[in-house]
Amino acid sequence: MDLTDSSTENQRHAIVDLTDSDLKANQPTVVSAMGSQHATLANDGNKSFLGEFEKANLPEIFKGSWANAEKIISSQGIGKAPGISNARVVVSTSSAEFHRVSLDNKGCPTKCDCTRFKELRLCAHVLAVAYQEVCLEHVITSYQPNMSSILTPSGKAGKKPNQSVRKRRATSSDDKRDVSQFSDPLDDGNLSVLSPLEKWNVVFVKDTKMRKCYGCGGSVRQNITFEPPSPWNIVLTRREYRVYTPRGKNSLQVSTVKENVYYHPRKKCVLEKNTSVSGNSIAISQDIESKLDDLHRALLRKEFGINI
Repeated sequence: MDLTDSSTENQRHAIVDLTDSDLKANQPTVVSAMGSQHATLANDGNKSFLGEFEKANLPEIFKGSWANAEKIISSQGIGKAPGISNARVVVSTSSAEFHRVSLDNKGCPTKCDCTRFKELRLCAHVLAVAYQEVCLEHVITSYQPNMSSILTPSGKAGKKPNQSVRKRRATSSDDKRDVSQFSDPLDDGNLSVLSPLEKWNVVFVKDTKMRKCYGCGGSVRQNITFEPPSPWNIVLTRREYRVYTPRGKNSLQVSTVKENVYYHPRKKCVLEKNTSVSGNSIAISQDIESKLDDLHRALLRKEFGINI
């Protein structure tokens, strides 16, 4: 990989501040003036190259990609693609492979060959190259969700293309041990049991005061005045006995009464706290249905098999 030498990198890089409205006009000056700071920041793991993720106003699902882009930049993991002027090769943060990022005629990244980009049209590799090519603001402001990835279910859940499926060893009847004396590990009362009358309701985030997903624990929004972009501006809600850790304590507690809890509209988030979920267990009022756009409908169809 033909990596750019450190002196050239120092002249091309700048710390991108998304809150500066004059960034685009002053970009050449910023790059030149702050080039000397880049080398210092590369050696300081506590400094941020990209700035605060919250100020980018990207969906929370890209928070991990943002952090991985920081790792790629700090490790100088970007190089020129051999024989191709309009492409870059970028190290992977999850394997020993490299990824190829294509550039437009202005040198701004437009495409990556990784699975993440194919599903969501944005990834850590594109963010890192955009930073290097001084067009991070353009990449972020022009981001649009990938409609085709929402319509088409992904492959093996939880597996990347380079990860193999673990093969289980076949066992004979002689290898089986007697487990009759053990109780069912799922029958311990720790999981919520879905009643036929209990359904999750689809609501818009702006109509609630919620901020975090009760299932995965991830943020849905940083404050109650911010509304995430479609399709992540809807959530599933219902009343459940909430399991939580009181502030200052290490033990779990369960609420004495049912409370409103909220989930990302993703099956795996709901299954973090429940034994099962399906389209039949989700209710959508006529008022909410009339406000759903194509991205909402496609996501609900992909995750729960709901056709509306």
